[in-house]
Amino acid sequence: MPPAASLPLATIFYFLFQAIVPTDGFHFFFTGFLLGYLVYDRIHYATHHAHINGGKLWMAIKTHHLKHHFKDPDKGFGVSSPIWDVLFKTDYTKKQ
Repeated sequence: MPPAASLPLATIFYFLFQAIVPTDGFHFFFTGFLLGYLVYDRIHYATHHAHINGGKLWMAIKTHHLKHHFKDPDKGFGVSSPIWDVLFKTDYTKKQ
């Protein structure tokens, strides 16, 4: 996501989390949230643009996510792992 969108969103999440997360753990929580988002964003970018020779696992993740864009936009949201689609019931049926 471009900085023009991500910085205002990060600011909103900062104040939202500050209001609901206990003071003692707030900075750890927010740092973890930002790092998790950065990892997600890099994986998402790589599934679209990178030519990585990462073997079968990488190709499975990339294929799974690209189905989301080109086959069924209501499924396949699990960018870093298809496990998220199983948990949230947005996985593909075996026929697809």
